[in-house]
Amino acid sequence: MKNILISYCDDEPLNLQFSYPRISEKDYNQFYDIVELSENGDHQKSIVLLQQLVMKYPEFVDAWTHIGFAHQSIGNTIDCISHFTTAVYLCKSSLPSDFNQITHKILWNEGDNRPFLRACHALGLEYQNLEMHDDALNLYLFILDVNPDDNQGVRELVCECYLGLKQYKKFIAFYNKHRSGSMTGMDISYALALIASGKTVEAESWIKASAVRYSNLWKELIKKTHRKPKNPMFDLGFVTSSGVDAAYSYWNRYNKYWLQVEGSLDYVRQAISEKSVKK
Repeated sequence: MKNILISYCDDEPLNLQFSYPRISEKDYNQFYDIVELSENGDHQKSIVLLQQLVMKYPEFVDAWTHIGFAHQSIGNTIDCISHFTTAVYLCKSSLPSDFNQITHKILWNEGDNRPFLRACHALGLEYQNLEMHDDALNLYLFILDVNPDDNQGVRELVCECYLGLKQYKKFIAFYNKHRSGSMTGMDISYALALIASGKTVEAESWIKASAVRYSNLWKELIKKTHRKPKNPMFDLGFVTSSGVDAAYSYWNRYNKYWLQVEGSLDYVRQAISEKSVKK
């Protein structure tokens, strides 16, 4: 896309910076107003207005992505994916011919790089929802390569894709590489990957070692009945790191992966039983 410019940082020649020189400040302000309109629930009107923006500026990547978000909000999966795909394509087709995702960086801290990274992330999530784990994984690994600081929490999504693909050894290798920056979902699911790989002793040891820190999460996994927290903040997407809300959220998203490994929850029950955990 000729109207998307990519330059190299003077101090870091392998760091790329996107820019959209044709889009004026006035049009950006209009875009932000339309996004706010959509966030307040008027998705159909926001779609119409955003479509007007991309007709004027076909290179307006964030507008394409937010049309996708609006379609997502009203359940139009095909239109949602179509617009996310367009946003990703516009950016990828603008990359220099010598682009190498291992050596070149597209960092989140450069504001105009964010539309590309945001579009990749959004498309990956839609692929996951359709259980297209390979496609999602490729996007997430791309994001991590070009933005290793991982401002979008992609590491956990990579691990989830490995669970969906039943590639437990790859999960373990990836987790060990990123252990110092692991997230709650990665920590809990690490035990599952160990169990599925036949490393049950190591898994039980891991569960015991984290029994206090993640007490709510381990207990939620083995409950017979799971109740959604009665917390308005939970409904707004705010979740603590290890509280009862985080426990329910983890179970709700990951329970299907535990159920695909026969007997996995029995190891959790054994490991956190009163006889197994030293007080």
